[in-house]
Amino acid sequence: MFAAGVLAIVGSVLVVGAGLLQWRQDIPRGNPLEVLAYVHDRPWFAAAYMAIIGMVCWAVALSTAGRALDDRLGRAVARMVDPVMIVGVAAFVVDYAHDGVTTAVLARQAVGGGLDPAEAEAAYRVVEGLVGGTTMLAHVLVGFGLTGYAVAILLGRQFPAVLAWVGVVSAFGWFASGSALFLQVSGASFELLLPFNGVATIWVAIVGFALLLRARSSRG
Repeated sequence: MFAAGVLAIVGSVLVVGAGLLQWRQDIPRGNPLEVLAYVHDRPWFAAAYMAIIGMVCWAVALSTAGRALDDRLGRAVARMVDPVMIVGVAAFVVDYAHDGVTTAVLARQAVGGGLDPAEAEAAYRVVEGLVGGTTMLAHVLVGFGLTGYAVAILLGRQFPAVLAWVGVVSAFGWFASGSALFLQVSGASFELLLPFNGVATIWVAIVGFALLLRARSSRG
């Protein structure tokens, strides 16, 4: 439980740190050359690496915590969503490998003069298409997985019900908004997803602290 708590907290810190380093809200969307210039000026490689490690920490921490629940039904639900979370994290890793490495390398070539503007724009359009689909899939699966873990924690009754319900609502909101993006529902946007994503990220960190407190009390 102690190790799971540490991993949950570390994972959230890394995910938040990656978001701050990239600060996607300021990306000049719609202009590929300006996007590549923006990426070039940011620590894109480091941010992608942090995000990948952070999501792997989440998967290990939540799977471990779920298996340690006292309630049999809670443990069963956690085991059921383990494969979903693993696939979701795998999709996220592929997404960030493309976005963090491929896009950053392309940005370096475009800014450094290795590609002329037309070539850089065409290459960016290809990468954007690949990354966009994988991104939406990763949000759907990770949101679904986190919802399952939150339900497992709620059923386990070892943590405050308010904490569990915050996880259920924020994670399901992440899943639902990600699904709307994937299905190309009219009006769906990443701006709709971000609040749920942010709350769920904080929720995982709080679960981590709760796991540390339980581990400490069990040792005492």
